[in-house]
This record gives sequence, C-alpha cells and structure tokens, in this order.
Amino acid sequence: MPLVPQILSIFSSSLADGGELEIIQTHNKYQIFDSVQPVCLGDSVSTEMYLDEFANTSYGKLFTVSAKMYCNNAQIGRMQASCLSRGNFFKPERLFRRVRGETTVIQLSSVEDVYELESKDWFIYRSSSSFLPKLLAGSVLEFCLDSTYASKSESVYSRVTSSGTAMLRQRGGRLLHIADVSYEWLNCAGNPVVDYLNKHRVSSSECLFESGGYSVVKTDDENTLSFTAPSSNREYAVLGGDYNPIHTNEYLADVANLPGMLTHGLWTQSATRAVVEMHAASGEMG
Repeated sequence: MPLVPQILSIFSSSLADGGELEIIQTHNKYQIFDSVQPVCLGDSVSTEMYLDEFANTSYGKLFTVSAKMYCNNAQIGRMQASCLSRGNFFKPERLFRRVRGETTVIQLSSVEDVYELESKDWFIYRSSSSFLPKLLAGSVLEFCLDSTYASKSESVYSRVTSSGTAMLRQRGGRLLHIADVSYEWLNCAGNPVVDYLNKHRVSSSECLFESGGYSVVKTDDENTLSFTAPSSNREYAVLGGDYNPIHTNEYLADVANLPGMLTHGLWTQSATRAVVEMHAASGEMG
C-alpha cells in the first residue's frame, strides 16, 4: 500500500512552505490487525487518510496524518506518520489537534467524587440509567474519548470538543456502558473534561507480559545489538516509493543543511524488527 507517497504529497503541498527538501519524517507507526489474511493479487486495497495535527515546534511546523487501511472493504490495519517542515511555522489560528480513542481510567474515591462527576453537564447518563447500577465511592470507570482542539492564538482555543463513552468496571473486569460524554466550548484555555479525568486518573502500569517481559539478548559490551545502514538508499526508495531527494542525493541533502543522506525511517524500523525476529523468534516472521 503506497502510503508514503500519499503522505509526502500532503506534506510537500502549499502547507509546507519550504518545499520537499525541508521535510523530515519524525515518526511513523503501522499496525496490521491480528488474524488478517495476507493481501493477494486481485484484492481491492484502499486507504482513508485524516489530518490529526498541525503544531509548531522550536524547529518548525509539524504535520501528523493517520490512515485506515482496507482490503476488500474490510479494515485490516492503521498507520500514523508525522513530518517536520523545518524553519516554517503555522500561524496560531491554523494550529489544530485531533485525539482519537483516548482511554482514561478513573476511580471515584468518595461520595463527594460521585456527586462532582454527576454534576458535570458533559457527563450524560444513558436514557435507561434507572436500570443501571448506581455509582458509589470506590467505583472505577473507563472513559474513551475523541477530542478536537482548534486554536485561536498560542494560548487560547477557538473551539474544543470531546465526545465518547463512560464504562463502569464491574466484577470480573466486565465493562458496562452507563453514560456518554459530550462537550463543546468556544474561546477557552483548555479542556475541562480531560483536566477532570487526569485529576482522578488511576495510575496504570500494565505490561504486555505477565512475567514483566524479558531481554532479547544480554546487553553488555560484548552482546550489543547493531546493524549497518546501507551505503545507498536508492533500492529502498524504489521499494518504498519514497523518492525524497534527501535520501538519495548527497548534493540536495547538503542544500537542505543535513549532515548527509538520511536513511529511510521505515528501513530502520524493518531492520530493528529483523533483529528482534532473529534473536527472539528464531528467525520466524510474525
């Protein structure tokens, strides 16, 4: 799925004043869902792309894009990428941020905490709440929110929204949908919904492995994992469809004030995965 060229076409548009040479990819993440079948010849593959953030950093303006990937109309994965346009900055009123599926777990430690939550106009019990269990001191809730932030200036938002669900955690870990969240405010300095949830957030130290995980190999001086970047990035540029000249042309990389041609971030990601597969999975791809 040729997502990189699509992303670069956005980042090298008029949004990136300095042009493609000033663009540096700072982050990318791909996820293919479990149990998804391999894409085969003749399958219909498509993507839906979304702009998630326009932000200013000390080095320039940052764009973040996410995408959903489909095969034969069924979603098979998602991705997110960020790029920096060096030396160029957004006007404050163009700054924007969208946060999807942000999950926060809170605990209501006292009856006063219950009353405080129920007094919030953004906390809306479901219409069938008379048949739902009441919130009590000690209740644990899991909120899942989508939020948007549109800026008016560096310190004031022109519009903030949050919407989502509130689930009551019951015995055995089962979640019961007891309320919804709906909030919109204009000309404000923050998001009171997120501020409230952070105030009551339960510290989480969940680990993917019951044992706490393990080291792939010993990491003393004699067993340091390393790999060497390719002497030329042209082959990967063809494979990945990313022809940004800062990867393949030393003269243009110099014009862009870079120390040399940058190796593609996805090459580094793939090489890192190969090392993990070799040492942790006996070379088996998974």
